[in-house]
Amino acid sequence: MFPLTLLYALFMQIRNKFFDLDILPETSFDIPVINVGNLMVGGTGKTPHVEYILRYLSPNYKTATLSRGYGRKSLGYILADANSTAEEIGDEPLLYATKYPETLVVVCEKRLYAIPNLIGDHPETDVIIMDDAYQHRSVKPGLNILLTRFDKPFYDDYVMPSGTLREARNGYQRARIIIVTNCPADLSATAKQEIVQRIQPLASQEVFFSTMEYQMPVHAFTGAPLTSTQNVNALVFSGIANAHPFEQYCETIFSQVMPMEYKDHHAFDKTDMEDLVHRHKKMEGDKIILCTEKDWMRIVRTDLEAILKDTPCYFLPIKVKLLGDEDKFHAILDQFMNSFSIVEG
Repeated sequence: MFPLTLLYALFMQIRNKFFDLDILPETSFDIPVINVGNLMVGGTGKTPHVEYILRYLSPNYKTATLSRGYGRKSLGYILADANSTAEEIGDEPLLYATKYPETLVVVCEKRLYAIPNLIGDHPETDVIIMDDAYQHRSVKPGLNILLTRFDKPFYDDYVMPSGTLREARNGYQRARIIIVTNCPADLSATAKQEIVQRIQPLASQEVFFSTMEYQMPVHAFTGAPLTSTQNVNALVFSGIANAHPFEQYCETIFSQVMPMEYKDHHAFDKTDMEDLVHRHKKMEGDKIILCTEKDWMRIVRTDLEAILKDTPCYFLPIKVKLLGDEDKFHAILDQFMNSFSIVEG
């Protein structure tokens, strides 16, 4: 694969150089645009980090998210509404729309087309948060946030197909903020410093560390949290890029875990749901069916709900927690927003 890696890396380096030299144009906008992305293919926790930013900014600003809408069966520019489904807009945008109803949620393959339309239709928009657009350089974000996984940092990875990087490691230099994600909650100051030294951030860059905090499982139909996981067995299914942390956490809180993994953004169907119900019935004791919150977005508002309606079906919400320096992270966001002279409220 190494010759192919060299060819792909060369293509991406030339492409990036063309953007750097303005041979290929980058368009910036008069409102704050924040991008949350990564260098690698696969999960680095973009969705919960976008949520973190939404939770911080939404109380004071009119927020919007812009995604490609990966896995959707539609095309073009779509603004989410109360009847949107994952087939129409994708699971991650549906999650934003469901949890943050005051946020405008837009999907479009062409970000450069989408942003002017969003601003034109909703001039009250204060800030746009782009999900996974680090390589989409036709739009120049005012604030670039790069995520890299603790267990698979970009500096130990290689360009595809030899590794999982979408572009060369030096692409990290375009970021203002670098967040090392999925860290152990007890990550030491020494370990942090060693990682920072490996990253070699520029003087203009800040490095942060985050971990995932799992909440209590929530009943998919009633919204009630599970009161206790003690002596409970769980049939755990997921269709996400990196299911290991999810399954590992489940093993710490349930008596017995039966994991079932599907490919990332798997389009669940009737056969999948009937198989889950069948496997659940064969389990003994106090038992539930559990998935990630994002996976549930591909089931909700579809005919698949009816198949699971009579089962104890739950999803597991997660939240990002910064490991220290939260005030510094917020200060960067505040400074960025204030640079556009936007009035809070």
